[in-house]
Formats: sequence, C-alpha cells, structure tokens
Amino acid sequence: MKLADQTRTNTIVLSGGVFQNRLLLESVIEKLKLEGKTVLSAEKYLLNDGGIALGQTLVARLYIQKKFSLHAYRMRSKLL
Repeated sequence: MKLADQTRTNTIVLSGGVFQNRLLLESVIEKLKLEGKTVLSAEKYLLNDGGIALGQTLVARLYIQKKFSLHAYRMRSKLL
C-alpha cells in the first residue's frame, strides 16, 4: 500500500502462491477496494509457478506456430 501511494498507483495486481489462500486474497481485495484501488488477480488460472508454466507453454505454442519471434521479443527493449 505504501509503495502504491508513493507512486500514485491506483491499480494493484495480486499474484503469487500466498494469494492462493482464498481468505487472505478476499481480505486484501476488500481492504484495497475500500481505499479506492482497482485490484487485478487471477480468476481462471493459477497464481503460483503453475501460472508461469502456463505462460511458458503459450509462448512455446506460438513459437511453434510461427506467431511468436524470439528475435522480436529480445529486441523489444531496444524499441521501447
């Protein structure tokens, strides 16, 4: 919360294994919303390493289908 306030950020993303605890997740979301924050959290996919693995699988699939270029991905930082 402190960091969000210092950076004047109104959107907070909650992820990581700790937020697989539904009680904790709902409690934090409620508190953030009371403070006027927009909260984003996974609803359909895993919040832990399983979510990372899912993303890696998607990138691999796109790469195989020639819809994703590792060269373009590596060059993105030079373009931004």
